[in-house]
Amino acid sequence: MGDIIDRANLETDAWTAERIRQTTKGQTPNDISDCVVCGEPIGEKRKQALPWAVRCINCQTAKEGKK
Repeated sequence: MGDIIDRANLETDAWTAERIRQTTKGQTPNDISDCVVCGEPIGEKRKQALPWAVRCINCQTAKEGKK
């Protein structure tokens, strides 16, 4: 049973990675370091992960309607 679950997890991970690659293809980095909404720093880790980010994690989360 573990083999089936492991295989399903690998397939899900591969699908997710491909969707992320397709979604971010063509995105270009920017030099914005402060959130365009609140003016707080976006954060170095966030900019490393998402070089095109223009909002801090709090403002992006609020924009997406998440808590």
